[in-house]
Order: sequence, then C-alpha cells, then structure tokens
Amino acid sequence: MNPAYHIKTGEDIHPSEAVLLITAGDFFFSYALMKHLSKEIVEFGYYTFSNDQDDKWTEFFKNNEVLDRRYLHTAIAYNPAASMLVPANYFKKDEIQSQLDCLFGQNFQTVTITEQIPEWNLYNITRISASLHHAINQHFVSGKSLTTNYVLLKNISGEKQSYILIDFRTDEFTVLIFVSNQIQLLKAFSYSSPEDVLFYLLKVCQQNGLSQREVKVMMAGLVEKDSAIFRELYKYFIHLEFEELPSGISLAEELNVCPRHYFSTISKLATCVL
Repeated sequence: MNPAYHIKTGEDIHPSEAVLLITAGDFFFSYALMKHLSKEIVEFGYYTFSNDQDDKWTEFFKNNEVLDRRYLHTAIAYNPAASMLVPANYFKKDEIQSQLDCLFGQNFQTVTITEQIPEWNLYNITRISASLHHAINQHFVSGKSLTTNYVLLKNISGEKQSYILIDFRTDEFTVLIFVSNQIQLLKAFSYSSPEDVLFYLLKVCQQNGLSQREVKVMMAGLVEKDSAIFRELYKYFIHLEFEELPSGISLAEELNVCPRHYFSTISKLATCVL
C-alpha cells in the first residue's frame, strides 16, 4: 500500500479518549483519529493500492501503530464502486445477487451488504472485497460498519435547493444528485483525466434536467482549487463550492495545511456513530 497522505500532531491521545474513523474502497484506505470530547481530528492517513490485498490486510493493520489500538469507538465506512440504490417498494431480497451481477458482473470474492435507509425509503446494496471485509471484522471486533453511501444520505441537509455533491478519491469519484427533495443519483465513476470528470458531470446534468448555470456543485475529498479538475469544471459550472466540515467537528492546527474539504466525508462518518 502506498501512503498518499499522512498528517499527525505531536500529541499522544489515549485510545480510551479517541475515535477511529475508517473509509475503505476498491483501491484506497483512509483513516482519521479524532478526540472524542472535542471532536477534533488529530491524524489523517490515506493509502492507495493497485489490487486486492488478500492476506496482507491483517499485516497492514498490525504494522500500523494507530490502527492496531483499541479505541473508545471505531467506525468503518466501505466505499466500493459496486453499489446501487433500490426503492423500498421494489426491494426483493432474493433478487439482490442477480441485480448486482447484472450491473457489475459476477464476482465470487465479494461480500454483499444491505442497508435500509427509511428516511429516503431506499435500500443501499453494496458489494465489497471478501478479504477486506474479513480482515476488518477480525481486527476491529467492536467497530461499527456502514457504507459511504449510507453516510452521505444520512448527512443530507434539510435545504430544498437542488445540488450536486462530488466526493473525489484517487482515480474515482462519487456523485450525489439531490433534486426537489429527492435523491436522483448516487453513483461512483472512475476517471483518468479532468475531461473524464467533466464528461460524466455534463452527462448526469443532462439526464436529470439540471442547468449548469443554476445548479450548485459542492466538492469534497481529494481535489484542490488550483487543480486541472477545478479549472475544467469552472468553464461549465458557475456555482462551484467546497464542502465544509460537519458542525462541531474541527481540525488540529497541523492538519490545516490541507484544505478542510479533504476531511469532510470521513468526518460525516463520526456524525453517524456518535
């Protein structure tokens, strides 16, 4: 695994006073260490990898000093590309596997997770690596497991305005489209260039009847204002914003060297478990 980011303070936080937040996908693993009482994030690590780790996950967890401790709370949000939303009225448990196979192809080295989201009358169906799922369950025995889709939907604000949220990771991003108090789309895309990102955004706007001059586009994750991606999107979208941290959550001074929206998605995980 290749560390893309690792930022920490010099302060030693006792595990009984801290919360460990983890997000993990097909090609990335990230974590944030947060003080429980003050909700201040004091450490952040982001790693990338080119293929499934198989039996190396356990070794990675044990060799990482932060990940090999037992905290007051541990929360994990899986974030793979193979996920779908199903309206509750159309949900049939015995059809889940065939639907996933139809959309993403058969994969016998995965585990399927089903989450009900009653606030939106939806089910979130996610397929994750079996080796990652097993290693996390074995190492983080008391951890609470969710998916990033669940976390994003649980953190939608009460505003009525239509908007697009783009959550960037290395080589992929998730798009959430919220229109007229309804979820129109929640889907992950792979990309290799800024033009790829623009193409997908223009396409989903067209499919959902959204005006590029009117819709608000919020960006989170690994993207910066001086990046080629931002410049490309700014040519076509007027209302571009970077997402803020959830209310009550702050960053230690050392982490402020990075844009705050780097931590917005993983911070939302804390609001779902505390």
